Amino acid sequence: MPVIYDPDVSADVEFMAEEIAPGCQDPELIGRARRIAEAQVDLIRVARARRDIISAAMADPDCGPVTGLTGLPLTFLPRKRGREVRGPNESADPGVEKLVAVLSDLSARLAKLDWYERVALSRRKRAIRAFDAARRKAACRRQPARV
Repeated sequence: MPVIYDPDVSADVEFMAEEIAPGCQDPELIGRARRIAEAQVDLIRVARARRDIISAAMADPDCGPVTGLTGLPLTFLPRKRGREVRGPNESADPGVEKLVAVLSDLSARLAKLDWYERVALSRRKRAIRAFDAARRKAACRRQPARV
């Protein structure tokens, strides 16, 4: 749901907009500050969703390490400085194996979040540029003409 329609986050957007343009009375600048805040709230939501997805999968006891990632026996794994590299089933830390399994299973969902994050970053960047341009324009209108 877009943040402008979500009553739970509209207060956050208004708070951020006020922080971006404190005490501003110019409706154009306030609107542009809201656009920045909306994109920032979307970025926060993406980060929270990514964290929640990974945390839930890591907490799931049925989600375990991936076995046989290479499909090759350990004797065919490359050697590094005269010793055999650990295979996927020989990791020193089982938590690392689980994280690899979780990220492999969730890669499509995480890729969608990455796309949404890139869009939100782009929106925020454009909103900041528009806000800065409007602020410069408003400052020019307020300055008295030099004689």
